[in-house]
Amino acid sequence: MWRRDLQISVPLTTFLGSVLIDFQRGVEIENRALRATQFMEIIAGLGPAFIKAGQALSSRPDLLPPDYLRELQKLQDRLPPFPNDLAFKIIEEQLGRPMSEVFSRVEPEPVAAASIGQVYKGYLLTGEAVAIKVQRPECEEIIGLDIYILRELSGTLSSMIKLLRRDIDLKAIIEEFGKLIYEELDYLQEARNAQRFGELYGKNPMIYIPRIFWRYSRSKLLVMEWIDGLRLTSPLIPENQKTKLVQAMVQCSLQQILENGFFHADPHGGNLLAMADGRLVYLDFGMMSEVEAYQRYGILEAVIHLVNGDYNSLGKLYMRLGFIPPGSQHAPLLHPPPPPLAYVLCW
Repeated sequence: MWRRDLQISVPLTTFLGSVLIDFQRGVEIENRALRATQFMEIIAGLGPAFIKAGQALSSRPDLLPPDYLRELQKLQDRLPPFPNDLAFKIIEEQLGRPMSEVFSRVEPEPVAAASIGQVYKGYLLTGEAVAIKVQRPECEEIIGLDIYILRELSGTLSSMIKLLRRDIDLKAIIEEFGKLIYEELDYLQEARNAQRFGELYGKNPMIYIPRIFWRYSRSKLLVMEWIDGLRLTSPLIPENQKTKLVQAMVQCSLQQILENGFFHADPHGGNLLAMADGRLVYLDFGMMSEVEAYQRYGILEAVIHLVNGDYNSLGKLYMRLGFIPPGSQHAPLLHPPPPPLAYVLCW
């Protein structure tokens, strides 16, 4: 534990110290691109829990400047895979039989390497093309240790972040993140999430959810329908189709948050595809969450307050919902510029 503690604490505190010095010298903006690259490399080198956190941060412009977001987005699909012999050994252990008894062929190179697992394209003996997702070796042990150490470090890191004029309750964030990431380690839970997500939102003609092959799925192995599609950033997607994809995503997101409350909590660029027929595909259902009914009504109320510019009521609502601690000063909310309606809807 002490060895791992040093591996985590030294680079993180050194990096934050460098950023603090940049602020003191007045060169933070000048050095921001360099620091963003350094931050991404630190996160990528620290293992699955940190990579997962970096992926989540990559879609948070409210927390990090654009330079950091661009660097962290590289964590979505540019991670080194672990060796095939290890992956195939885990697959056979999970299946309890040789791969040849289930798959007619498995491509020799993984099509994606993520923070917790990697994906191969394969073909069942019955002919269906499938995505075979296998978990990284010792992933659960590594993540458990890292979450414990991060929780212990949260006080020190929070103090340093306060010097950057950011008041963030890191301990609460790490505890919630730990809960979500442990749920993601169970691929059978991910399969259940995918099935429930499909039942709730798959009826939308613009949304597609891959089918789960339950017969071959296990706690560290997930076999699901293979989907041919393009990343949403691909230049090959026609402009008119991009507009429809955005509309489908906004509509589905609002339905998740405001209607049913069961939502995809990790919709970054690596977990969404555009099909040739124009439909939007959701992938990777490991990190899901739910919004209670009172919270859904609260979010609707917040949108109304934002549109009306009633920031005093918005601050009180945020306190009531637990978004900000009771007794906090919400004066900074009172006179911001009115946000664009598109931002309000996406939020």
